[in-house]
Amino acid sequence: MLVWQADTRSMNPSVDPQIILDAYRDDETSAAAEYGAQFRKDIESFVSREAVEAIIIPRRFELAPNREIRYRAFVDPSGGTADSMTLPLATGRTGR
Repeated sequence: MLVWQADTRSMNPSVDPQIILDAYRDDETSAAAEYGAQFRKDIESFVSREAVEAIIIPRRFELAPNREIRYRAFVDPSGGTADSMTLPLATGRTGR
């Protein structure tokens, strides 16, 4: 697995450094997540590790599509605003 983690200025030096400095001044935790490529520490316990592990099937990496299930997904990437990127998924029976 390759993971690339870099702050905004490393990835895009054209971003005005004052914007980043202002963001850190206003809310350091939020700015570290938005511009510093840091995972948020203030919400990391939102869902416990035990809760996630309880619903994982070991060594299952994917499932083949099921013709009787309709799948829908929508992505909402953050555009540099206060919200995060989300990818909700929904399923429902096709009625076959």
